[in-house]
Amino acid sequence: MRVSERLRLKAADMRGPTSSPLYALLLDAAAADVDAGVALEILRAHAGEPRGSALALRLLSAVHRLVLAGRAPQLARHYPSAGGREPPRARGHPGAAGRACGVRRAG
Repeated sequence: MRVSERLRLKAADMRGPTSSPLYALLLDAAAADVDAGVALEILRAHAGEPRGSALALRLLSAVHRLVLAGRAPQLARHYPSAGGREPPRARGHPGAAGRACGVRRAG
């Protein structure tokens, strides 16, 4: 299964009533980045991992760590754990996930 497919499957899970719309949007943006050929380095490095490796959850965990460390201020306003209260909004252009996280992109 392709990395973008794995991210979209988890994004679909995140749209449930007790899940996170923010995480769904981040995963959809990351999947779009992968499909557009601007895969985040962190995703490219783990592309060969088996489906059960929880790649999407590990990515979300890394993003949350960046937010808490003050390295992703564009996202912090959406994270209650960082004092944010603003609801998330989709931004559908390639590279959006990486730019939002302040992460360098490969290729």
